[in-house]
Amino acid sequence: MRQISPDSALQYLQKVSDYADKQNFTTLKTRALYLTGYHYCAIRAENKIGMQYYIEALSIAEKAGDKLNTASCLMGLGSIYILQQQNDRAIESYKKAVKLYEELNNNQLLAIALSGVASTMLETGDNDEVLKVIEKGLAVANKLNDQTAKAHLLLIKSRALEGKGDLRKAVEFGQIACDTFCQLGNNQYCAYSLTIIAKQYLELHNTRAALNLALRARDVCDQYGLAVEKEHAYDVLDDIYFDMGDYKTAYFYKNQLMDLRDSSSNIKQAAELASMEMKYEQDKKDAIAATELKRQKDLRNRLLIAFVVALLFSGMFLFQRIKIRQEQRRSENLLLNILPPATAKELKSTGAAQAKHVEAATVMFTDFKDFTSLSEQMSADELVKDIHYYFSEFDKIIERYQVEKIKTIGDSYMCAAGLPLSRKDHAIDAVKAALAIRDFMQKDQQKRQKRGLTPLEIRIGLHSGAVVSGVVGIKKFAYDIWGDTVNIAARMESTGEAGKVNISSATYDLVQADFFCEYRGKMEVKNKGMVDMYFVDWKKMA
Repeated sequence: MRQISPDSALQYLQKVSDYADKQNFTTLKTRALYLTGYHYCAIRAENKIGMQYYIEALSIAEKAGDKLNTASCLMGLGSIYILQQQNDRAIESYKKAVKLYEELNNNQLLAIALSGVASTMLETGDNDEVLKVIEKGLAVANKLNDQTAKAHLLLIKSRALEGKGDLRKAVEFGQIACDTFCQLGNNQYCAYSLTIIAKQYLELHNTRAALNLALRARDVCDQYGLAVEKEHAYDVLDDIYFDMGDYKTAYFYKNQLMDLRDSSSNIKQAAELASMEMKYEQDKKDAIAATELKRQKDLRNRLLIAFVVALLFSGMFLFQRIKIRQEQRRSENLLLNILPPATAKELKSTGAAQAKHVEAATVMFTDFKDFTSLSEQMSADELVKDIHYYFSEFDKIIERYQVEKIKTIGDSYMCAAGLPLSRKDHAIDAVKAALAIRDFMQKDQQKRQKRGLTPLEIRIGLHSGAVVSGVVGIKKFAYDIWGDTVNIAARMESTGEAGKVNISSATYDLVQADFFCEYRGKMEVKNKGMVDMYFVDWKKMA
């Protein structure tokens, strides 16, 4: 088919819309407006203009009692709400479309709408409700014997089960989805599902299975040139090798991942991924559109509509869903990289985050010994690269123990457990994370010595008590904590020793039953007088 430019496509649609006005064809007018809105959203990424067309088309379709086009407009609006981070409105819009497709007994589009509801709800964390929607969607997909739709739904089910902590069931359904995608030749989703299952196996501490799947995903990406999915594969390979203690290989994949994310080829690969994901939707929508067009009595009108729809549907309906998901994921990851999940959710829903008094939390500081003098011997690139490497590893460690990163100050790293949501074992989790950081640095020292590099030593200090937490600033805002507890924790680090985890008596009281601790005696702390201190050694056996 001869390729038509986007501008020409819009001109054709305008002609169709004008003709529909003259002939008073409301169905035709609605369809032309909807396709124009879709064009602005999917091809031009001008969502504000696209929404205006969707709303106009929706108004006409509702007045005319045109359920099919009403549902199409609701689906289009739902996709824009996702881009705007308005998940509740997106779900509401999708659910209205689901109801209309049910009334029309249109199972093909019903399966698509249910998949949209489930994938959007997955981002809200309501996993139980997601599973209910998935079962409804699977019933429709099974009735249609639509293997592609079924695989998409099963992959969403796997992620929902993972969110509920049922990792074994998650792996089971993820594997079925993966096998289906591979059999259908959907290489993008074959690779993506392999990385999902690999992460789940890693959570189950089955490192060998996780590694085999992640390497397989990497090979699929290499074979078919899938840069977007290669990011997922490299990310999980970084985690797996780190978990295995192979820090050199983990660092290799971390660097490869950073290079890959800087590559402009990701945009092209994202479009290819979108093409594969939307293929089954395109075919079904083409069939529905063709049926609708046949109802037109005027032969000339039918030929014109068939031409426009064939033209647009051959190129337009390939890109929207993955583009939406990628933009949503980027926005979510950026916000979660700055703020704790609970605070990010509050900020998105209300536009502000209230300061909170946390009665019991444990604050940790780390600092490299003699790093200032060592940095004078390093180039700027080496300095930043080393700091990035160590702090990235610290990020991974504290995430395992549900400790929240607060900020970095030069070569000092600050984090806290028990906030923004309080929990009983905050001190135990913080000490576990501190010991893991200490152990990681000890292994790293050995590697640096073997390479003839100066070993880096670290001091770690912890204190438990009340803090105030909140979000500050209006530009480059940051989550931070304040209070006496923070100051004392900093003193615990500065008065500690390299290679040791130094804790206050307040933290000791909370962890003494779980860890072996060495009493240091009373030590002078600036502005606090004499304070009891302890070195934590290792965890007691249960």
